Amino acid sequence: MKINDFEKKLKEICVDLKFPKPEVVSERLVSIKFRINVQGNTSIEIYFNEETQSLTSALIVEDKRIFGINGYPKSKTWHMHPLGKVKEHVKIEPMRLEDIMEEYAKVVVKVKKSSMEREI
Repeated sequence: MKINDFEKKLKEICVDLKFPKPEVVSERLVSIKFRINVQGNTSIEIYFNEETQSLTSALIVEDKRIFGINGYPKSKTWHMHPLGKVKEHVKIEPMRLEDIMEEYAKVVVKVKKSSMEREI
């Protein structure tokens, strides 16, 4: 997949999931990094490398990674950094971008719910 195709697909998925528009944080010849500000101090960061087709992503809350999904197709390795256990690497099957973003949508709901419960 080319960077332009990745960006277009990510934007379409964000519309479908009712996420804000992804913002380009950095762009190089063969890579691009996006930030999706889902609420106040919470964002999703996604890095894509066209040359290697690798994708790394993280849910950031107050400047700390609390969840992540990374895929390295060339080495056929994919792993997740589970919510609450972000230092762990849990091996997963390869995921499409749509599935990755749906997983983030689920985690964002959990984080919002947890945050609301702490305020009560």
